[in-house]
Amino acid sequence: MYKQQEGALMGMAERIKERRKIMGYTQEELADKLGLQKSAIAKYENGRVENIKRSVIERMANVLECSPTYLMGWGDSSHIIQAPLGNNRIPVYSAAGAGKPHLATDDILYFIDYSGDPNGVIAVVIDGDSMTPTIPNGSVVVADRNLSVESGDVVIAVINSDNEALCKRLKKYDDGIALVSDNPDYPPWYFSADEVQTLPIRIVGKCTEVRKKL
Repeated sequence: MYKQQEGALMGMAERIKERRKIMGYTQEELADKLGLQKSAIAKYENGRVENIKRSVIERMANVLECSPTYLMGWGDSSHIIQAPLGNNRIPVYSAAGAGKPHLATDDILYFIDYSGDPNGVIAVVIDGDSMTPTIPNGSVVVADRNLSVESGDVVIAVINSDNEALCKRLKKYDDGIALVSDNPDYPPWYFSADEVQTLPIRIVGKCTEVRKKL
C-alpha cells in the first residue's frame, strides 16, 4: 500500500513539474499565481506532500491548463487543455547553434508570453557566442516565419537534410548567400546558389526579438 501511495505521489509530482515547464513558469512564478510560497511548489514537485487541498489542485490545474484529473494521475494527456498558443504564448524549441550547428528538433521546452499574433512565431534557445554582442549565449530568440527575409537580417537557418540549425546574419549575393556571425572571431559560412538548393538551406524565420538572461 505504501509503495502504491508513493508511486501516486511521484506521478502527480512529475505531472506538476512537467506542466509547469511546458507553460514556461518558474517555481516562484507558479507559486505567485497560486498565492503560495515557492517552497510549497518545490515540495509538490518532489512528492513530499501527501495531501494537497482540493482547492489548490483546482487552481493549479487552471493555471497549468489541464484538468485536476490529469494532475492527480487519474487521466491521460487528453485531459490537457491544448490552447497555449491561443493565449498569445509561443513555443520555445531546443537550441540553435550560434557557433557550430545544432540538430533542429521538434522538442518544445516550454512556452513564453508573446504580445503579438502568435501564429507562425516560434522561439529558440541560443547555444554559443558567435552572435555576441547582439545575441548572448543562452538567450531566447523569437523568430517570425511569416516575414520576408532581406540581406542583413538575423535568421534561424536549417542546413541540409540532417536538420542542423544555426542563428546567423544572412547576406545575399548574386551567386549565393553567406551566414555571418556578429562575433568577428567566427568566419562566415558561404554557400553557392547551387548549394542552397542541393543541401538544402532553409530559412526558418526572421529573428525579431532577443530575450536575454539578466
